[in-house]
This record gives sequence, C-alpha cells and structure tokens, in this order.
Amino acid sequence: MLLPFLVVYFCLGYVVFINQIENVYDTVYETYGRYWPYIHHYIFVGMIIMQITMIGLFGLKSKPSASVATVPLLLFTIMFNEYCKIRFLPSFINYSIQVKFASPLKILHRNLLVCLGA
Repeated sequence: MLLPFLVVYFCLGYVVFINQIENVYDTVYETYGRYWPYIHHYIFVGMIIMQITMIGLFGLKSKPSASVATVPLLLFTIMFNEYCKIRFLPSFINYSIQVKFASPLKILHRNLLVCLGA
C-alpha cells in the first residue's frame, strides 16, 4: 500500500536531482580529457581481474579446456592495452591550442559574472 507513494516520491527526487545537476550547478573544473587515461586504465584493470578470476573459476570447476582457452583472451587484452597506451596516450599530454586560448577567456568571464553578482 505504501510502495506506490514511495516510488512516486523517489522518482520525483530523481527528476529534481537530475535537473539540478544539468541546470543549476556550475562546474568550475574542467580536465579537458586529461582524466580519460586514468579511466581507461581502471577499465582494463577491471577486465584483467575478471579474466584472471574466470581462469581460476574454470580451473576449479574442472574445465581445463575453458581455462586454457581464456588465457589468449587475457594476453590479447594486455596487448591491446599496451597498443592504446602507445597510440593514444601522447595526445593527452598537452592541451590543444583551442583549449589554451579559451581557458583564460572562460576564467575572465566567470570572474566578471561573480563581480556582477550574476
């Protein structure tokens, strides 16, 4: 009997929260994509841990063929991670010229809005 009211209450709270995130809060930080290599690393660490776990699980379940067949997948994942580091990581070291010129303008605009009380 109480469940429909709770569902409506939490759905309304969710809608208000999303509206505040999108329209109310002003993000004053910008990483310009420099955080992506960390996210990429965490994704691959998670995949490697999952694959090692599956190799162990298949080994414990007395399925050696499945365990052995999963080892190349682990090796290809590690090789692809290294390829992505070599190919894409250098592009995250420096800011682009567009960002370099736009950043001071954004800071000046934000400071002007703060001074005007907007």
